[in-house]
Amino acid sequence: IATPSSDLPVIDLAIDDFYFDKKHGARALADLKSLNLGRLVIGCHTNDEKELLAALDGAGMDAATLYLGRLNSGDVGAYARQVDAVRAPQLARKVVRTLTAEHLPSTPSNVLMLLTILIRDEQILAGSTPTLVDQFVALLMSEGLMSSGRQRLDNQDFIDILEFFAAFLASRRRAECRIDDFLEMLLEYMEQVGWAFEGQLVLDRLLATRVLALRENNVRFAHSSYLYLFIARHARADSVFKALLLSDPLFFREVLTYYAALTRNDPEVLEMVKELMAKVPVRVEPGKTFIDDGMVLEVEEETASGEGSESTPTRVEEADQSEGAASASRTEEVASKGDDEKTVPFDALE
Repeated sequence: IATPSSDLPVIDLAIDDFYFDKKHGARALADLKSLNLGRLVIGCHTNDEKELLAALDGAGMDAATLYLGRLNSGDVGAYARQVDAVRAPQLARKVVRTLTAEHLPSTPSNVLMLLTILIRDEQILAGSTPTLVDQFVALLMSEGLMSSGRQRLDNQDFIDILEFFAAFLASRRRAECRIDDFLEMLLEYMEQVGWAFEGQLVLDRLLATRVLALRENNVRFAHSSYLYLFIARHARADSVFKALLLSDPLFFREVLTYYAALTRNDPEVLEMVKELMAKVPVRVEPGKTFIDDGMVLEVEEETASGEGSESTPTRVEEADQSEGAASASRTEEVASKGDDEKTVPFDALE
């Protein structure tokens, strides 16, 4: 500025840890309003934002709320109490369990969407986590349409594209693909269904939903749970593709878990599980109770009392080791093929 009395130029101002009190808060906001501000960012503690927003509105200042950081279980409980005070503990446990199991960010947006789904459908509250994730993704995909001439893409059309993309990745045992490969795959799909849309615009729309993401010019699902979900959804409508998954159940174990949750009592899946259980007997100490995922097995004394039982390694450990070796060999084999060498293998997902 030219002189001490000159007007200040347009500035951006950020204030952190702002606490509004009735004695000095109104004056502080009036002083802020008198400044020539381009942008004002005020940080406050969680649960203080409502009072601050009301004060800003009273001072004639328009404001939007942006939440930073992750919520803890206590924060989730507070949100649940605002939605349904009676069922708050049950709702909060379900949300926290889902966020943890599916590795979803514990942001206010995700928490509120999960709570919205749970209070809308009580059966989902008592159901499996994959079922809740399915509804969660559908809610993410529900924003807006895309039109081109007389054609338009709606929510279900985008879901169909994501299912096709998930199957495309699964058949190649990859977790992502290059942008060029995605656009080529998308063009192939649109030719099959008779759509005339620009591939890049469709990709941009899918990225905006946060279901897909870009990583080093590779297209992938934003979270592994989304990938497993859409592979499972595609398998419900494509018996040939489902047979591919069942041909290697250990490799696609996460996907088949989702499939089983979405499609109850599938005879082929039940038979596959039966065959796997027959191949991997469990050996435990006599008199013990084996508990795994809610299944309880009472073991009698003679179960492990054969000759040489102490010197024989457990078959479960052997199976785990062979599975790991097979998985590693598959990863090396796929990772060595041409253009896919810079993309993440399917079984390398976290």
